[in-house]
Amino acid sequence: MIFEKRRRQQIREDLEAVVKNVFEKQNQKQTTLQAKQEAHFDESMEKSQKMIRRLSDTVEDFLDTYQEENEALCQVQKQIEDIKRQEQKLLGLIGLYQEHIELVEEWIAEHMPAGSEGAQEAWRQQHQILKEKLAAEGRFCMIDSIGMPGEVVDYRLHEVIEAIDADKEEQGGKVAKIFRQGMIYQGNVIKKARVQAYKKG
Repeated sequence: MIFEKRRRQQIREDLEAVVKNVFEKQNQKQTTLQAKQEAHFDESMEKSQKMIRRLSDTVEDFLDTYQEENEALCQVQKQIEDIKRQEQKLLGLIGLYQEHIELVEEWIAEHMPAGSEGAQEAWRQQHQILKEKLAAEGRFCMIDSIGMPGEVVDYRLHEVIEAIDADKEEQGGKVAKIFRQGMIYQGNVIKKARVQAYKKG
């Protein structure tokens, strides 16, 4: 009986030792697995933080570049606006020269004294040469004059100041006389020609 008790006690102790051993091994495995998971988590966190830092640097670089390019673009736009203003002033100046040349032409035709046909012809020739040179230079600058007697009236190009009766049927709707030439620059009408036109029959 005492022997039986001892034997049971021994079996219980052995069983407890086995169970304890199993639990310790299981605990060690869990601790090792948890340590690996923590290490993996720490490594992932470190990688994520590095990636975030790189992304942050990239965004910062992009914003700096964008700001620089935006400032450069604003500067270019300002320069373009300045050039356009200067261009408009130059076109205005060319228009004044054009009107002055037309006035000189009228003066030559109307105010040269009688008996000075030779001088008048010389003036006309010089004036014609100057007009042709100005027209040629204007074409190089994409400036064209508007308004020639005999051309069909186009209200996009002509401002009809006076309408007169036509002598012939084919004259109807055509320019009779130019009061002031117009100007086209780069395909845009800057100034319409002021004209006298024949009425349509």
